[in-house]
Amino acid sequence: MKIDTRQTLKQFNELLIYDPGGTTGYARIRLDRECNSITIFEAGEFSNYVLAEDHLNRLNKENTIFLYESIVINTRYPTPQEVRIPIEMIGVLKYLCTKLKITYFEQDPARRKAAELWYPKIHSLTSHYGSACRHGIVFAVDYLMPKQPKMPEIIFDKQTLLKR
Repeated sequence: MKIDTRQTLKQFNELLIYDPGGTTGYARIRLDRECNSITIFEAGEFSNYVLAEDHLNRLNKENTIFLYESIVINTRYPTPQEVRIPIEMIGVLKYLCTKLKITYFEQDPARRKAAELWYPKIHSLTSHYGSACRHGIVFAVDYLMPKQPKMPEIIFDKQTLLKR
């Protein structure tokens, strides 16, 4: 279910973010608007569609947004296999979100770089789950957190970091 009114977005307090591909990175983020903080409470990677369906089935649809990194295709060149897999994954994700009535958004791959400018320490999050975290932070700051003079604090749940 796609929506785009900022007022409606205020009801959402969590994000599930995917960086889709042969290895799909994911992150789960919780917002605390009163304390002006964003907590990354789960992050990881997987390599099949089954976990995606499990993640989406377990979402609280009333307060969680699903966000995924979109893909830009250059039509002048053949599409290599490493690009086809993310395209297929995105198709599966859109189907599941529509079927399960989950609010979803896509975000341009380049947008994640803003998180690195705002929070230089985020460079330590490598691989696909790091990309998912950066996408979630940018989306949360741009659309979900109240505009304040101070950027939201980023909190990493210690259990999440111990799994890395």
